[in-house]
Amino acid sequence: MLKINDVLSQKERKKLLNLCRPLVKDTPGYPAKQSDEFLHLNPNVRKYINIFNQKISDRLSKQIYIQKVWVNEDRGYKRDVYWHNHSFDLAAVYYLKTIPLINSGTLFQDKFVRCKQNSILIFPGHLIHGTPSYPFHWIKRYSIAMDINIHR
Repeated sequence: MLKINDVLSQKERKKLLNLCRPLVKDTPGYPAKQSDEFLHLNPNVRKYINIFNQKISDRLSKQIYIQKVWVNEDRGYKRDVYWHNHSFDLAAVYYLKTIPLINSGTLFQDKFVRCKQNSILIFPGHLIHGTPSYPFHWIKRYSIAMDINIHR
C-alpha cells in the first residue's frame, strides 16, 4: 500500500468537492450514495483526475490507466460497510472530505489504514475493503474511488 499526501491545494480540493456533491445519488445495489463510474469523463472534473493520474504514475514510476472513477458520499452507517474488491491491477482512494482520526482512511479485513484528508491510498485491486463506519451520521464523508491498470 502506498500513500500520497497533500495531493491538491486546499482551494482545488474545495472546488472539487463542490463539483462532486451534486453528482452523487442513490444507486440500487450499492450502499450510501455515489456518482456513476465515469467521473473521469466529466469535463469539469477531468483536470483533477489528470492530477491524480500524474501523481500516482510518479509515485509508482509506472505509466497507469485510470479506467473508472466515482465519488462516494456516506454517513458512516454500519449497514453501508460494503466489503468488495476491484478486478483491476490497482485501486485508489482520494480522501476528499473526512473527519481526522475518525473516518479518514479505508477499512480492510485485517486493519484500518489511516490516511489524511487530501491524500490518496493506492493498493492492489484484489484486496477486500470497505468504508469505515463512524458514529457522527450527520457528517458526510466524501471519497473518490479509482480503478487502475498498469501499462505493460
